[in-house]
Amino acid sequence: MPYQCVGDLLLTFPDSNGVMDYRRDLNLDTAVATVAYAIDGVRYTREVFSSPVDQVIVVRLAADQPGKVAFTAGMKTPQKASVTVESPNTLVMQGVNGGSAGVAGALKFQARVAVTASGGQVVPTDGQITVTGADSAVLLIAAATSYKSFKDVSGDPEALTEETIAKAAKRSLDAMIKDHVAAHQKLFRRVTLDLGTTPAAQRPTDERIRDPDKENDPQLAALYFQFGRYLLIGSSRPGTQPANLQGLWNESMNPPWQSKYTININTEMNYWPAEPMNLSECVEPLVAMVMDLTETGAHGPDHVQRRRLGHASQYRPVAGLRSDRRSPVGHVADGRRLAVPAPVGPLRLLPRQGVSGQGLSSPEGSGPVLPRYAGRRPQAQMAGDEPVAVTGEPASVRHEHLRGSHDGHADSA
Repeated sequence: MPYQCVGDLLLTFPDSNGVMDYRRDLNLDTAVATVAYAIDGVRYTREVFSSPVDQVIVVRLAADQPGKVAFTAGMKTPQKASVTVESPNTLVMQGVNGGSAGVAGALKFQARVAVTASGGQVVPTDGQITVTGADSAVLLIAAATSYKSFKDVSGDPEALTEETIAKAAKRSLDAMIKDHVAAHQKLFRRVTLDLGTTPAAQRPTDERIRDPDKENDPQLAALYFQFGRYLLIGSSRPGTQPANLQGLWNESMNPPWQSKYTININTEMNYWPAEPMNLSECVEPLVAMVMDLTETGAHGPDHVQRRRLGHASQYRPVAGLRSDRRSPVGHVADGRRLAVPAPVGPLRLLPRQGVSGQGLSSPEGSGPVLPRYAGRRPQAQMAGDEPVAVTGEPASVRHEHLRGSHDGHADSA
C-alpha cells in the first residue's frame, strides 16, 4: 500500500491588495518557520513549528496593530473522512485510510485543530472557524491513527488527539517554543560544518543551485549538509517510524514509488549519514522496523522468508502498521507521536496564492539572510512560488525554495 497524506489545513484571509515585503524564513537551528508581510502599513507575521515535546504543530498569527488578525480556518482531505466543528473552537477531521490493490484501509485517523485568539471573536460555522478583529491567534494541531503495533490497529485516535490538545492548551506559547527549540538543538547543534564563505552565499539559493559552477560556493555544501541533518531529525526520532521516500512531507494518496522504503537502496541512502552526522538516536526507528520484519519473516518456507525480509518494507510505507499487508494513513509517526520538529508533518503548510515578481536580492548587512523583492511588488496576499530562506547556526546561510504558484486566496497547511 502507498504511504498516504492526512490532509490540508486551509487558512483563508480577507482579500487584500498592495502586499509588501513578503518573506518566508525557515531557521534550521530553531526549526521555526516564519512568514512576514505588510498590508496598508500593518506588519503581519506567522510562526509555525512542530513540537516533538508537546506533539502538536503550532501556528501563531499576529499583527503589529491591534484588531488586525482575521482569517477562516478549514480542513480538507482526499481520504474518506468528515470534517466537523466541536464548539466553540475546534475543527475535527476523522476517517479511514484509503485502500490499494484490493486491500481495504484499516487505520482510523483523526486530526484536530484548536483555535484560540487574543481579542476579537472566534466564531464556529459549518465545517469552519472564523477569527475576526483579533490581536493574535494560535492554532494547535494534533493528529493520530489507530496504530498500536504492526499486529494491532485497535487504538483510539480520538482519545489521543483530545488528550494531546488538552495538554498543549494548558501551556503557554513561550514555554512550548522554548521546549521545542531545546529538544531540536539537543540533536542539531552536535555538529558544525564550516567550509568557508564567499560572496556567492549572498545570492538566492535557487540561483546558487542552478549555476553551481558560476562561482565558488562552499557554503552551499555546508547548508545542504545541515539541511539533511534537519530532515532526518524531523522524520526519524526514537519511538517513531523510520524515514521513507517522500517521508512526512508526502502530499499524495499515491506518491511516486508509493513512498515506500525500497530497501534495495533508498533506505540505506536515508540512513548512511546518520552516524557521521552524530544522529545515532535517529537510527532507532529503522532498527525497530528490522526487528518487526524478522518476526513477520520468520514464518513460512525459506523462499518466503527471503522475500519478506528483502521486500516486506515495500508494502508497509510507515506511520502505522508494521506489516506487509496494510499501510498507515500517513503523516502520523505511530498513532501517538508527531516526530517533526519543523513546521511540516501531519498537515502540510503550503502557501497557495500566485504572486508576480521574480526579482530577488539580499538585504545588506550581516546575520541571517532573508529574501526580499527587488524592483517588483507582489500582487496577491500570499505566494505559492515565493522563496523560502533557511538560516541556521553556525553559518549564516540560507536556502530559498521556489514552489509552483497556485490560484485562490488560501494557505494550505
